[in-house]
Amino acid sequence: MASLMRGFAGFDSAAAWAASGRAPVASVAHAGSGPNAARQERPHPHCVLASPDNRFVVVADLGLDALIAYPFGPDGSLDAANPMRSALPPGCGPRHFAFRPDGRFAVAICELNSSSA
Repeated sequence: MASLMRGFAGFDSAAAWAASGRAPVASVAHAGSGPNAARQERPHPHCVLASPDNRFVVVADLGLDALIAYPFGPDGSLDAANPMRSALPPGCGPRHFAFRPDGRFAVAICELNSSSA
């Protein structure tokens, strides 16, 4: 089992930590920016959750206007070479998200335009 967090190594990445470890098992740095120069000058990962089936780590990145899903290994590894990206409306700034009870969809709360996606 791994713990998940955001903001490791410069606040532009997400990391998976082994339950008993002091260093991350894996981390993924994001790159890019969004259209709101004042708030999206760089990546801002906020919410990091495992998918309900525990196959993916999903990151809401306020700076990139995206939910990014990384395949999640049983050892806590993140497959940074094969992410799936769900682009959200430009400038929305997703901060948090939750999976629906059926686990098939997620809903994001967007900070910059006070919307949901």
